[in-house]
Amino acid sequence: MEEDKQILTEAYDKLRGYLLKCAERASVELKGGIRTIASSEGHYYGLWPDDFLFPHIVCPELADKDKLQRVIEFLTESVVDLERVPDRVEPDGLPIMFPGWYDGPIGEKMPAHLPAAWTRLLSYFEEWGVNIPKKERWAKVIKRSFEQISFSCGLVYIDPQRPSVGFGYQDNIAITGFTLMSSLAIYRGLQRAVDLFRGYLEEDLLEYWKDLGKGIRENLWRLYDPEIGGFAAGSKDCHQFDVWGNGLAYGLAGEDIKRSIQGFYLRNWDKIIKFGFTRQIAEEQGWQRLLVKAELGKYMNGGYWAAGTGYILPVIYEADKQLAYKLLEELLENLPRFHFAEWVDGEGNESPAKCFLMAISIPLLSLKSLLEENPLIAYF
Repeated sequence: MEEDKQILTEAYDKLRGYLLKCAERASVELKGGIRTIASSEGHYYGLWPDDFLFPHIVCPELADKDKLQRVIEFLTESVVDLERVPDRVEPDGLPIMFPGWYDGPIGEKMPAHLPAAWTRLLSYFEEWGVNIPKKERWAKVIKRSFEQISFSCGLVYIDPQRPSVGFGYQDNIAITGFTLMSSLAIYRGLQRAVDLFRGYLEEDLLEYWKDLGKGIRENLWRLYDPEIGGFAAGSKDCHQFDVWGNGLAYGLAGEDIKRSIQGFYLRNWDKIIKFGFTRQIAEEQGWQRLLVKAELGKYMNGGYWAAGTGYILPVIYEADKQLAYKLLEELLENLPRFHFAEWVDGEGNESPAKCFLMAISIPLLSLKSLLEENPLIAYF
């Protein structure tokens, strides 16, 4: 037991060293002279709520309270009076509402995970002693954002006739019907929002949110398909085993489903793992339906992601510790080899974004969950 903990701790420390090194290179100056971390070295600018928050969760050295106070003040002026929360905020304070570049926004509806992502950021900031300015207006914009999500049969629903983004790291994939990753994100977002905004929103609304969150957990069975070996990404389009999503859902699953998820990973190892990095799907032909064109074997349509390994590592650790250690070893070796790229293809060609902080942060989060003996989803 102590030997296992030592191996995990050593890997955690090495990854944290990588993160601190990359954070020095992946930085951005916000309006007002605030220097803080960016998502990567070049390529991505501005602040995405997830990409900004997770490095701070796993590396407290980055979470300087005074700097975070200035960051939340900057974000507050950009966000609280919008109709709903944005995809990201540019360094000059300009909110960008949809994923994609300026001339190619993805989708026509708010990405479903966003209210949870922004609530998570506010929740952690408050835990760290940061004062949330204009909190009553934050409460209202989060409320307006949750109201834009469709629920059906207890889960987040995306219309197959008008597909839109469900989860940020699946932003070019047309996952429709009842959806896994967006439901999991919203499940935790609703739980956090109830605690965060008590006293700022009506009790009836908070009770409704509690019921919605409870309903998501109670209805996850609707996405479980024994024929594919676990939870499907979507009940309609992309009815495929969601490699990352099953890792996140694992902490909510019963023992039979856990064994099924473990079995899928082990049977399909060579289809989903390379260089210690992990694809989103096992199928060679990629996702079944796309929102925008995505080259096969690249980006989210079959690329290998270090971040993805973070989602599955706790499952592998429970199934086969020695295999988990081998996976960790490959990850630690190849992250610097590929310049901490956002993703690589099967030939090892790197994505444009280098020193991509989430490539290190999500594996760190999985190690944190193992060391603290919490399910991964507890940190979302």
